Amino acid sequence: MNYIRNSVKVVVDAYNGTTTFYVTDSNEPIIKAYTGIFPALFKPIDQMPASERAHVRYPELSSTCRPRCTARSHDRPAGFLQQGRFVAVPNDSSGTQSQVMEPYYVIMRLPGETKEEFMLMLPFTPAKRQNMVAWMSAKSDGADYGKRLVYDSRRTS
Repeated sequence: MNYIRNSVKVVVDAYNGTTTFYVTDSNEPIIKAYTGIFPALFKPIDQMPASERAHVRYPELSSTCRPRCTARSHDRPAGFLQQGRFVAVPNDSSGTQSQVMEPYYVIMRLPGETKEEFMLMLPFTPAKRQNMVAWMSAKSDGADYGKRLVYDSRRTS
């Protein structure tokens, strides 16, 4: 997969089938082209009613693709040569067979924050090991919708 974005939320009225397209990222190049072609079709996300906005969640697919691309990344050139800093998405062996862990939704308060938030989260382990050293999350609440955060315990400040 070369390109994946989260720039439009589509709401379908279950009673009459009316479809409304809300733009979440107006700077994304493809949605810029579509809004130029069909200007009346798209509305800004701030026009979405609060009752609908409360149900918008960061998509699992975005949180699945991005981490798998990030997993082979490293934060230092030496890590690339030694392959000692690579991280991987861990296996979930809680079921009958082991499979790659999928992102999951959590409600948690991050350090330094005053309230809990609803977010999609995925842990990382060092390559070929099973101890968690990092996690990636995407927020789903209010003005922070789509904000991504990576916590890596191996990085020192």
